[in-house]
Parts: sequence; structure tokens; C-alpha cells
Amino acid sequence: MRSNRLSQSPKISTPLGAVIPTKDGFIGFYDGSARHAENYEERVGLATSSDGRSWRRVSSRGPWLTGPGSTGSIRYVDVAVRDGAWWLYHEVTRPDGAHELRLGVIEGPPR
Repeated sequence: MRSNRLSQSPKISTPLGAVIPTKDGFIGFYDGSARHAENYEERVGLATSSDGRSWRRVSSRGPWLTGPGSTGSIRYVDVAVRDGAWWLYHEVTRPDGAHELRLGVIEGPPR
């Protein structure tokens, strides 16, 4: 079994979380940080795969989404697809530094 990690360094892990099928393969959401000190303030990235085994980062120049807090942290994304929309359940850092769970709904790509 192959690991679903997008790490570029053995010291920094970027675990692949939610994966959803699309007409061209898969879209995956991963948590990542630039350094170990940001472990509790990770940000979400986006990756694609045609086969579910080999992944390519789409958001390689920065986070796919950022939150309202000073760190911009959004992590632990899970996705439910309903009537063509993506229901994104995620943890976000608030402006006061506390973390909370949120739900965002966006139109997904054609399936």
C-alpha cells in the first residue's frame, strides 16, 4: 500500500485528507505548513490525481484557502458532495486565536 502523502521533505509531512472523484480523476485536500513551528496552524492545499495514487499539487505557491485569523489557518478539511456542490467541513483559526469547526458550501466542478 502506498502512502497518500505529498511531502517534499522527510521532516515535513503533508497528509492527504479528503479525496473526491471528478470526471478527470480525483481532487484531494491536504494540510501543510512551511515549518514545524506551524504544526497547529496548518493551511489547506489542493492536489489532483488521474489515478488516485500519484498526486500533483495545484496550490504549490501558497494555501488554496485561508482563514480570518492572523495565521490564515484552515485544516482538517472533509468534503461531502451534494447536488453538485462541495460541502467543506473544516477547522479554522479565528481572529482571537481560538479554533472552531465551520462549514462552507461552494459549487464543485462538473462530475
